[in-house]
Amino acid sequence: MRIKFSVFVILLSVTFALSACKLTDVQPFEDNPTAPPPPTPAETAKPDSMQTKADDGESDKRGPAEPEKPMTPEPDPPPPPPPPPPPQDPPSTGESTGTDTGSGDRTGTAKVEPPPPPPPPPPKEPPPPPPIVDPPPQEPAAPMITDLQTVYFDFDKSEIKNEFKIALRENYEWVKANPGTKIMLEGHADERGTNEYNLALGERRAKAVLAYLVALGADPDQFSIVSFGEERPASFGSNEASWAKNRRVEFTRL
Repeated sequence: MRIKFSVFVILLSVTFALSACKLTDVQPFEDNPTAPPPPTPAETAKPDSMQTKADDGESDKRGPAEPEKPMTPEPDPPPPPPPPPPPQDPPSTGESTGTDTGSGDRTGTAKVEPPPPPPPPPPKEPPPPPPIVDPPPQEPAAPMITDLQTVYFDFDKSEIKNEFKIALRENYEWVKANPGTKIMLEGHADERGTNEYNLALGERRAKAVLAYLVALGADPDQFSIVSFGEERPASFGSNEASWAKNRRVEFTRL
């Protein structure tokens, strides 16, 4: 018990001593004659030389000043990497390439339908058919005089052959016996040659027959001549047998 009391007394004394010391520190200069006086403004404003000397003295105490290290420039940061290329859509194959994520959403490339083709142009109307033109009416062939024989000629010739001179003598006898009958001498040619040439050739053949009849004594006023060239063939074949039948002079009644 005594020991505890002694410790309490010591702690109390220490506490009072510390309090007295604090009170002594905060007293002004007049109350503490032993404290040094505060510096005057003149003393505080020391010249730069004195400050420099003081600094030099302090530096001498600290030792030689360390040399300044050269400042190395910081290296430039590396350029940022280029951005990655944008993802390209895969070529569409007409089918959906999406995948099911299991949560009801379907991701992927949807099928791209090509645009519908343009409608075909309307069909063109066919041109109107050409007008039907009736062929010009042909003059009906004059009836042949069956009693008079036809005279035939060689190719491209208008001379009367000897075998037909006898036939022309018989025709003259009939004409002489029928003085009131008007007779047309029709000259013809085959299909070879131009139409103009065949018309002229048919006319020469008709004139040759007329000249032979007049030489026998026939009246020229009883006859007329005409040429049809190749326009009225007696045979429509394209061979020598047909051509021989078309090179002729016929006797028709007017």
